[in-house]
Amino acid sequence: MLKSIVFLLLTLTSILLAGCSSDILDELVEPTTDYDGDHLVIGMLGDQPDAEFTNVRFEDVQVEDFSEHEDLDGLIINDEDLFQELSQPAYTDTFNEMKIPTFFIGLRKPYYLFLHEDQIYDETHENESFGLVQGFVFDADQNRLTWELKVGEDDYDSDATYTKIFDIIDQHEE
Repeated sequence: MLKSIVFLLLTLTSILLAGCSSDILDELVEPTTDYDGDHLVIGMLGDQPDAEFTNVRFEDVQVEDFSEHEDLDGLIINDEDLFQELSQPAYTDTFNEMKIPTFFIGLRKPYYLFLHEDQIYDETHENESFGLVQGFVFDADQNRLTWELKVGEDDYDSDATYTKIFDIIDQHEE
């Protein structure tokens, strides 16, 4: 009898704790990746993220016309095959004239290789000291502003990373 009562009490306690734990756990893992800034139009060279973000519209951009970015708030390049192609001297002037924040996701080499005709992606050594997410923009005086997000190997293409990029782009526009 005593064993039955103890078992019943343990079972009820477990059920109650599991219910409370679930609520707490839901609060702890609540996604904080919602972008809540101004509406942004982001050009994507590569794959769009799987998630949908509030106030963000993605436009697929083709390599041959990525220099036409007047309607974009920012540009994200996240395809390693495109890194090689865009590092060719034919695109150097385009990158040097960018007036919108341009981010590279998954880049294991310095972003500035795209700004110099004599640096090609395949010929540039990887350097782990650079963040996997790097960005830059030139201001009206041709001063270069840069960003580097130090994220882990598993997190560089996460929703939180995209949200941080959107926040940077939004703050840059102000």
